[in-house]
Parts: sequence; structure tokens; C-alpha cells
Amino acid sequence: MNRELYFIPILQKAMEAGDVKTALKEAFYKINQFGKSDEYKQGFKNFQVFTKEVFAHNKLIEKGQTKDLKNYAQLYSVTKNCLRHELTIFRNGQPINTISLDKDRHQSIQGVLPGIYTLSLSTGRVLWRGNITTEDIIVNGAFDDNNMKLAADSKDSTPKHSKRIVLLNGQIIFKIFKGFKAGVIEIGLE
Repeated sequence: MNRELYFIPILQKAMEAGDVKTALKEAFYKINQFGKSDEYKQGFKNFQVFTKEVFAHNKLIEKGQTKDLKNYAQLYSVTKNCLRHELTIFRNGQPINTISLDKDRHQSIQGVLPGIYTLSLSTGRVLWRGNITTEDIIVNGAFDDNNMKLAADSKDSTPKHSKRIVLLNGQIIFKIFKGFKAGVIEIGLE
């Protein structure tokens, strides 16, 4: 056992227990008992530093979880002060992309497939969760009742989104565009 980090396997075992709360109480007791001996003194100091950092980090996350985010300045402040200035996109609980939150910059995510999507700040705050369906992302055989533009057409060729989601009072615009095999998500900060 590494005496300077002896508390890690003790905590790990407690986290894997059926009753985590009781197991953690027992783990803290065990860590304190080891920490009383001279050979584990440095390890116990490391444990105290570790718990102090966990507590401070938890306070930052709680601050970042605030429900009253209304504008980009608040969003930037929370992400800058808490962790990273990023937004993560999850599909069915698995991260598929992380983008930087830069004002007036639109970012695209290609290859979007149907599923349950979540947009989450680096603080863990969920901004949006919803189902993106096949109808949202795949062009159907009749091209969705629109005439398909030819390469020679020079009129408005801006693609039209199939779904538009407004977050944080219009500060973040989340658009979904259709494709033949997969869709595209575009996220922009206004």
C-alpha cells in the first residue's frame, strides 16, 4: 500500500459498496485511524488536502448550477470561474463533442444520429435535454416537400433547419439540419 495515498483504495472500496453513505463513514474512520500513526502521517495530510479541494470544487459546481443564468456574461463568468469555458454534447449519455463557448461563433457537429441529446456546461449544469428523431435529421424521399436546389440555382441556398432551440433567453441558439444519412447540429452564441 502506498502510504502517501493510502486513502484512495479505501475510498474506492467505499464508493463500490451497496450503502455508500455508511461505507464512507467507515472509510473516513479507517483513514483517520491510519493517519494517527507516524508512517501514514504524510498520507493523512494528503487526504486533508484532497478533501479540502473536493469541498472547494463542489462549492464551485453548486455555484455553477444556478438556475438563473440569463445572459452570456453570466454564462462566461460561471464557466470561467468554475472549470472550463466549454459545452459538451452527449448522445444517449455518451459525450460526442465538446465545443468552446465563444461569443458570435457558430460551431457545427456533423454525423448526428437519432437519440437523446444533452447539452451540458463544464460545471455539470444541463442546459437542454431532448430527443432528436430520425424525422429531425434525415431527408425523406420526397425531400420534405421542397424542391431540391440544383447547383445552377443562385437564389437563396441557405439551408433551412428542421429544429431550432433557444437557450438562456436567446443567448445560445441550437439548430438541427437534415442530411441524407445523418444530420448536423449547429450551436451559436449570440
